[in-house]
Amino acid sequence: MNSSLSGIKQSKLFKMIACFIFLMCAYACTTSENYITRNRDTFEFYKTGERYIIDGNLNETFWKNAEPLGGFRIDSDPERIPVENTEVYLAYSTDALLAAFVCEKKMIEKLNEKIASSGLNVWKGDYCELQVFSRPETPYYSPFLQRLDFKNANDKARTQRHFTITAVGEKQEGNIYKVGPHTSYITDDSWECEWQASVSRQKGRYIIELSIPWSEIGGFPQPGHIFKLGFIRHRRETVREISRFNWYTGVNFQVESFDPLHFIQEHPVMFAPVVFHDNHAVIKRYVETTDPWKVIRTHTEYESVLTGRTVELRAAHFYLGIRGFLLPDSIKNLYTDETWALEEDNFIDELGNAGAFGPFLPGFLNQKGEAALDSLYKRYGMKFTYHGYVSGKKALDGGATILRPRGTPAFFDPVYAGLKNSMLEKWLKNYGKKPWLFDIRGQDEPFNQIATIRMPGMYERVNKELMEEYGVDMGVPLGVPGIPYQDQAIDENSHTVADHATALSRIAIFRRLNKRFYEIAKDEYEIVRKYAPGKLYQAYNRNAVADMDFLDQSLIYDVTDYFSADPYPSFNIYVYGSARSRYHVGFTGKLVTDLAAGKPTQMIIQGCEMIQRLSTPENIREWTSQAAKAGVTMLDWWGNPRLHYPEVYHEMLRLSKLWKNLPALDIPSSSDIAVLFSDDSRAAAGDEGLHSHYTLHSLIGEKAGAWFSYISENHVRRGLQSLDGKKLIIATQCAYLSKTFAENLIGQVENGAVLIILDPDALTYDIESGSLSQERMRLLGIPLCEKREAQELKPTQESGKRFTIDRALPLRPMKCRTTLNARVLDVPGDARVLFTYPDGKPAAFSRTLGKGEVIVFGAMPFNDSELAVEDSGWGDFFVSIIDELGIDSDLPLWKFMFPVEGGEVETHELLISR
Repeated sequence: MNSSLSGIKQSKLFKMIACFIFLMCAYACTTSENYITRNRDTFEFYKTGERYIIDGNLNETFWKNAEPLGGFRIDSDPERIPVENTEVYLAYSTDALLAAFVCEKKMIEKLNEKIASSGLNVWKGDYCELQVFSRPETPYYSPFLQRLDFKNANDKARTQRHFTITAVGEKQEGNIYKVGPHTSYITDDSWECEWQASVSRQKGRYIIELSIPWSEIGGFPQPGHIFKLGFIRHRRETVREISRFNWYTGVNFQVESFDPLHFIQEHPVMFAPVVFHDNHAVIKRYVETTDPWKVIRTHTEYESVLTGRTVELRAAHFYLGIRGFLLPDSIKNLYTDETWALEEDNFIDELGNAGAFGPFLPGFLNQKGEAALDSLYKRYGMKFTYHGYVSGKKALDGGATILRPRGTPAFFDPVYAGLKNSMLEKWLKNYGKKPWLFDIRGQDEPFNQIATIRMPGMYERVNKELMEEYGVDMGVPLGVPGIPYQDQAIDENSHTVADHATALSRIAIFRRLNKRFYEIAKDEYEIVRKYAPGKLYQAYNRNAVADMDFLDQSLIYDVTDYFSADPYPSFNIYVYGSARSRYHVGFTGKLVTDLAAGKPTQMIIQGCEMIQRLSTPENIREWTSQAAKAGVTMLDWWGNPRLHYPEVYHEMLRLSKLWKNLPALDIPSSSDIAVLFSDDSRAAAGDEGLHSHYTLHSLIGEKAGAWFSYISENHVRRGLQSLDGKKLIIATQCAYLSKTFAENLIGQVENGAVLIILDPDALTYDIESGSLSQERMRLLGIPLCEKREAQELKPTQESGKRFTIDRALPLRPMKCRTTLNARVLDVPGDARVLFTYPDGKPAAFSRTLGKGEVIVFGAMPFNDSELAVEDSGWGDFFVSIIDELGIDSDLPLWKFMFPVEGGEVETHELLISR
């Protein structure tokens, strides 16, 4: 009995153990798969010189040694694992990109039977797709073409192709392009090229092998090229299923299907970035499983940051009406003129209840009439903005000669400007003193027309003027009329760091253009002052869509009443990635507001779906809060999602109401920290992204919570800003400065300031007076140094203790045709080495000058914005300096955030249900 029971117990125990082992094995398999796919997103592939045959068999040695790129997911969703596995193998030769899809196929026998009985043409099932994106521009691309983002790029600016092949070997290739901004991409499958592909069908799987010549996909990627690959498998035989190598899940990305045909932009979820090294390449899966714009704040402040002071010009405005071009046709087609008018009336009522301003004039005035505007002003206190323009045809008929690439007149053409001034004067004579007129706006994004200077006629004129004033020419070839600016040839000197001649040409051109822009604004400003006394005039809205234009705010200071910019995180993330976009609104707001030198500013904030990225209520609350704590006065919304994304629209209304009534924030009246901004140095580098300035905004402001100011060289020279009294001055870009400003910097250090120089080429040249070698020797103690390569800086024992740093500080690479991102430092005898390169050579030193200190780095660390959001050690370095100088940090202001509730606005039901 006992023996029997013992046997039963042993049997049960055996079964339990077996079950446990099975579960553990199953768990191990599951966790192994999860580990492989969730933690293995970076892969290498290699260059080969081996001869190969494209036959679908993968018999070559390089294929046998290649590692698989797995982890395909249905609709890119990390949680949706396909029933049939897909892996990709990659290699490349001097002449071609090589790829192989290995596709599990449970019904391969059925496929073979169908082919045997009916032939290849009956097959409508699986096919695989390889997408290629190659773009040669870098952050140093020509600033004279205003290439803000990829949205306008076509074959001249980038190469985008796709290659498809079915499980039975049918091939198709296509060129992907577009014809202008805000238009869908076009796939031209009539495009043909020479490439090879072959399929082998084996037990339980089929293999697609292909070879694509580099010459057909933009050439072999050079240093600085953006090169990306997309891998997609389509299943159609039993289910319609699309699986991808890249992963995405979230609320910011709105597409009906993950089929490439449904993407109107080269959204990054389609592509995995590739970086080429000497004999191998690294490809990284694009993974986005959290909101890329989300800023995690463990603690926020609201009421504690508010003061009792009112802000006279607080205002909120919707840039677009409800019939905006951003709406899909599925909504537009539901309305008639009559229902549009009724829906618009409801929209205007909602704006009034939120305290927001009404649509732009003169269009709304022409539509509704003067009496309607009088009524809206009396009922809500609603005001309006006038933003006029002149017909291009009218200007051409009048004799305009300064023409943009497509033949339309530039706004700075004398004929166009004269016609616009006459129209502005006539309109303001009638309405300039109306109580409902809030402001008059000049030119939107003036530097969008910069390619005009390369057109015949203008090109010769600018070259002549530059030679007369600065002794340099434009340094770029004549443009081609009749084609858009995005199709103009890319200058060779745009692929690398600017040499001295290119730097001087760029400085001269931007000075010349800003002077002309000042002249245009001055004439308009005088008309406004004469016929609309007391009304605000905005000369220019700065194009900060993805980066920042080259407008000199100091030059137009006296002919504008406020400054404006339009930072859109969708465009920014598209060009520069998540790190640069997270604080894009706050950074732009801070830079423009600081350079406004006491005048009010306006930020136009993205409140819509743009480039297939949707602003969520949480996003726009974050961006509006960033603008507020930067000191921005006026809020303007780009987008009107009232009919498309009502939850976003309701948040925009609520924030508009809170903004309108927002008192002044407790923003310090002065700062102890100056981050230098030089229009000339920036122009010389062609630096549109401003990564170094942005990174300091994040590290010093958002992370350390210390208040700082962007101080501009031109503002100091014109008496609009001052460096006096600053304890800490940080220079990230100061190679081309004026001699007077260089002397100012030396004086500030001698009087006790700490100056951190992150630009190893600091104080190189002044376009007005020549070399700054003497000033450089006085300040840095060394002449210009030779270039070298480096990846990080290691603290010495002294600096490790001083700055509480126990790790190397990383350097971000330069994205251009060079790996020489650092300088050899011949340390002066009176200096102390603070950091070394990995080879032990000096990388940074400190020297005393008068009562102050100069810290000189041999490399600029912030060539992109990744270190703005990474815990890299650079934040610790700056915090140590800030604490050492006794500067306040962790200010509540930097934690400011609008509340989740409050200010709700009652809205109407939509007249037509969706």
